Amino acid sequence: MFAVIELLLQTGIRIGELANLRLSDVAKDTLHIAPFEKHEERTIPLNKRATEALQKYMEVRPKFPTKDEREPIRKDKR
Repeated sequence: MFAVIELLLQTGIRIGELANLRLSDVAKDTLHIAPFEKHEERTIPLNKRATEALQKYMEVRPKFPTKDEREPIRKDKR
């Protein structure tokens, strides 16, 4: 939950954009935001706090084998 709030606060992305993030959208210091509703595709730089929160989340995130690089960041797939 901390990573979600931190990403919203530090990057200014929309809740729907965050919900649609995939593992392949996350780079070391940027997020790739796919087109969402009427908003265009964009790349968001990550500051230190957002990067740290995302790294901590990825360490505790359940890991399941997958062949799909477009796997959602969240495991509940809602």
